[in-house]
Amino acid sequence: MAEGLKVDFAELDRMTNGLTDLNAYALPLVPKVGAISADGDLLASAILSPGTAVAAESAVLTASVQLGVTVASTEALVVITASIVKVYQTADQALSASLAAVEAVVDADSFGQFLIRVVVITADTVDAAKKITAVLSEALNTGVGGTFGEAWQRILSGEDVGDVMLQIPLLFQKHAVNGLQDGLNRIPGAGYQGLLDTIIRDGTWLGLFDDRALALTTDEPNIPDREVDGQLVPDSVGDRGDRSYRASLAALGLEDLPKDKDGRILPEDLASLFAGSSQIDSVGGQDVSDIRIIRTEYAKDKYSYIVQIPSTLRWWPTTASIGNDFTSDVLALQQERQTALSTAAWNALDRAMHDDGAASDSPVMLSGFSLGGITAGSMAANPGSHNVQQVVTAGAPIGRFDIPGTTGVTALEADGDPVARLDGQDNSRGTVAGPPARLESESGPGADLLGPGDIHNADRYARMAQGSSQNSSTQFDTYFRGDKKVTDFYGVRK
Repeated sequence: MAEGLKVDFAELDRMTNGLTDLNAYALPLVPKVGAISADGDLLASAILSPGTAVAAESAVLTASVQLGVTVASTEALVVITASIVKVYQTADQALSASLAAVEAVVDADSFGQFLIRVVVITADTVDAAKKITAVLSEALNTGVGGTFGEAWQRILSGEDVGDVMLQIPLLFQKHAVNGLQDGLNRIPGAGYQGLLDTIIRDGTWLGLFDDRALALTTDEPNIPDREVDGQLVPDSVGDRGDRSYRASLAALGLEDLPKDKDGRILPEDLASLFAGSSQIDSVGGQDVSDIRIIRTEYAKDKYSYIVQIPSTLRWWPTTASIGNDFTSDVLALQQERQTALSTAAWNALDRAMHDDGAASDSPVMLSGFSLGGITAGSMAANPGSHNVQQVVTAGAPIGRFDIPGTTGVTALEADGDPVARLDGQDNSRGTVAGPPARLESESGPGADLLGPGDIHNADRYARMAQGSSQNSSTQFDTYFRGDKKVTDFYGVRK
């Protein structure tokens, strides 16, 4: 299969490495402009990268202006080259192995059927790659045009030229993300949903997206030792939670956050809610899916429930032992589809309500960052018998979910966060948008040089919520005011 490609794997790899090398060379020339790095969450772009989630580095976009040279980096070029390398390598290896097995089969009909499937999946993948390239071209073009257009307008309006030039990387990222959304919204043919369906169908044929159910327990799991200064030291759920708790305090500039005797954060506003999102991600890591249920007694013998759902912690395209993996990312973006992670979240809620003797119509808030927010939106669109009154998300594309008008929606979206735009559609209501917040733990000029992995961060969204008028809104009193009990459900795939 590889021989038929116009550009082979080695050449694509060289292109990827060359772009990264260029970035490494160029950035020292402009000390105040840093690389825009990427982490796994950018590659929630299952819709952008067929069957893969590649850890991308950075590519460089350079622009000469009258006042000097500013380097604004974007990982988009490296993402497309690296992801094409990986997806074709994965497909090529899988097909080669299958072909070797089929060669031993004498039945010509079976062999013929196999070849037909190979032709179909190859054609689908090439077509998907063409659509992805068009989307990224839109992102790059919009990013370049919008960046210098906005920069020039700011200078004309009287802003300090030096300050504006330092903002070039963030301006580029903001406009590139807008272009990304526009490109996704204009995918030809069957559109966004058709591309997503193709990726899922072809990936499933290659053995990906095996969304096995999660087994849940409230028993504290065994956590592997962690490495500190080259030495392995014991780790635990409590230690992980405490490290995350202290990191959130530093990010928010607080001396303390409410927590229970086990160190689990008790949300009293949106900021502490998203600090809790950061904590469950840290607690579960790549070992377990930590689904947190927070019960609040808002009136005598009347309970409300917050369901906190973790974000993506495992980015390899094969299905992981945890439920918050790449498989869940891809499948959660399909409308009307429940995933193993969402099913586990419903099960955890039902168990908690049963144990508390709560009324079946007790009010429910679904909340999450990134994949947690996508899953919350999907669940709210399909609540079943649950009384879902609130959905609160951060950095999550939920615009395509048909959430009932009776359900309150609050969706935090920071400028330049690509993940929040990955469905190619604006949220119809409840969006709290604005520039990414500066963490209290950040200082110096480098704090303004934020890449996708920096912006798409639960603690940064907690900080953004802290400065929002929605932070302590009375609409959340049922969930934030009253005696609380926290139960963590730990899940692994069966």
